[in-house]
Amino acid sequence: MQNSRNRTIRKSKRLTPYIVNISLNVVIFILLYGVRVLDFTNLDWITGNEGGGDITQHYLGWLAYRKSDWCFPPGMGMGLNGTDGYSIMFTDSIPIFAFFFKLFRFALPEHFQYFGLYGLMSYALMGFFSTRILERYKVDDFCSAFFSIMISFNPLVLWRMFFHTALAGHWVILWAVDILLSHRNRDKSCSKHTVIQIAALGLVTIFTHAYFLPICGLIILAYFIYETIRDKRILFSLICFVSYCGAALFAMWILGAFEGNSGGSTGLGLENYGYNLNCFYNPMKWGSLLMPELPTVGIEQETEDYMYLGAGVLLMLLAVVVLAIVKRKDIKSSLDVKFLSAIGISSFLSLVIAASPKVTFNDKVLFRYSVPALIYKAWSIFRSIDRIAWVVFYFLLVLGCIALFKLLPEKARSIAVAVVFAVQLLDISPLFMSIRYTLQADMVHAASSPADGVWEEIEKGDYEEFVFFSCDCLCDEITIYPVTEYAIAHDMNVNMFRFSREGYYTGKKEAALEALSSHNATKVYVFTYDDLQDDEVEEALSGSGITLYETSGFVIGLYE
Repeated sequence: MQNSRNRTIRKSKRLTPYIVNISLNVVIFILLYGVRVLDFTNLDWITGNEGGGDITQHYLGWLAYRKSDWCFPPGMGMGLNGTDGYSIMFTDSIPIFAFFFKLFRFALPEHFQYFGLYGLMSYALMGFFSTRILERYKVDDFCSAFFSIMISFNPLVLWRMFFHTALAGHWVILWAVDILLSHRNRDKSCSKHTVIQIAALGLVTIFTHAYFLPICGLIILAYFIYETIRDKRILFSLICFVSYCGAALFAMWILGAFEGNSGGSTGLGLENYGYNLNCFYNPMKWGSLLMPELPTVGIEQETEDYMYLGAGVLLMLLAVVVLAIVKRKDIKSSLDVKFLSAIGISSFLSLVIAASPKVTFNDKVLFRYSVPALIYKAWSIFRSIDRIAWVVFYFLLVLGCIALFKLLPEKARSIAVAVVFAVQLLDISPLFMSIRYTLQADMVHAASSPADGVWEEIEKGDYEEFVFFSCDCLCDEITIYPVTEYAIAHDMNVNMFRFSREGYYTGKKEAALEALSSHNATKVYVFTYDDLQDDEVEEALSGSGITLYETSGFVIGLYE
């Protein structure tokens, strides 16, 4: 009886830091982002701001997917790619949530969003995995609470959460780090469990966001390297690698990633998105009280390159370096050189991949180098390649917390950790304030049909599809999003939408010109003012008899 009671007490003590840290994350989330993002029927904060932004794209991807009949593979939707299907994976609509809620679509209210719920769950899971990692290294409950908040509410996640929500689910990255750091408690009897866990990770990366596949893959690579150089378990590492990739490929097939001509990534070339060597200590324009903004090369680096660790974390890393030097004789015997080598190799590969063939520092291009065309093409599969540096970001953040705790004298730990936490909180407070102001400002869900008279004409007719003429219009959010939302609401298609793969745009302009020239009266033709200056469009319009209506920022053409 006494043994049973003792086991219950020990179990309760083990659960306490999880309950506390997850609860703290949930409370901070609500204080920071507000409760209205958790209202499933509230779309104001998604489409209410002018143009909408990326999250409006993600919402419309879900909306079209929800209204589509079930297709095969089940991750395919209709309505955003003409009469062809599209993969929910390429609208960044968090496929795992889109798929789940589509199962209950007839029971859902007319206006329904799950992005707020996903944000809350992401922070809760980050609290879980950060606590699990810290528990492995016997970090006490007090320090664990501060470290967990620092890891979960880091600037990278804060800035991205409701700007590019799927990519803010960094609990997936922490899961990969947890698998890596579990090596200290691993024995050969748990090999089967490890393979299953790594396969599940590969599956979840794709069902969350495809960019997590290479990011988590490089973290797991450190695990493979360590297993190989420590225990010579080459076959085991190979099995883990195959399970990770196989599960990811299966998820991609389920989501329809291989259907049709999805092609490569869209946008500017690979070199425009390489990370800047100053990224970990550059707050850019997004807010810091203690660190100066540093220059970058090009506007793309001001967004995708944002990986600021925060002044508190930078202070922590400096303290770790100083303590390691001071205690070098004491810690030399306890260092796991093979493990650090595996981390180093993975980090080096991550930075090389993330930098692209154009290496930059501040506003200078240090050097460029060329690679074979085949390698360049494979490298360009993931356009925003600088995100691969998130591997190093989390190595520095997580391992820095563990190292500080281990290197500090026991009596100094609580005070030192509290100071680091306070510096971090003070430094990124402008970012907190910006988030609160943006998400709690008064916004109203944008109407899906502007008040211009042309929309009445469209509703009177028997139109089936809105036709855009160039991919340039996809950058004009004030045009593309209201038109797309109107089309979905009225059971119409759009011939193109903002996808993360350019293959969906192949032949779209030619098909649009053919429909215009053949006087196809089932189409609603949408022209930007730049389109009307295009020679091919001008030729197709000449003598066509189409009626043009000027509306808010664009021109509608109808055959009446």
